Amino acid sequence: MGYDQNPVVAKICIALKKVRKAEARKRWDREKLKDATLAMEYRCEVYQAVKTGGQDGKGINNRWETLKNKKSQVQKRWKEYTEELYDKNGKPIDEDILL
Repeated sequence: MGYDQNPVVAKICIALKKVRKAEARKRWDREKLKDATLAMEYRCEVYQAVKTGGQDGKGINNRWETLKNKKSQVQKRWKEYTEELYDKNGKPIDEDILL
């Protein structure tokens, strides 16, 4: 059995990744919820947030309509873009553009 005695030499550039500390979690003071008035205020705020769909104040149906409209706008712009670049046979209009 023969062994290859030629060493392999390589240059490696390694950059160490910076480790980021995780953000501290927001702690809830549960002792305050034992007070009936604060507990009721908290429940009302949570109910309103759920009813309106979260922090942005939009309900889920409004968010869906916005997303749906954005999708159709992107599809329309893409169609216009491809019509500018290609003829009806699917070939590039400019000879400079080669696929």
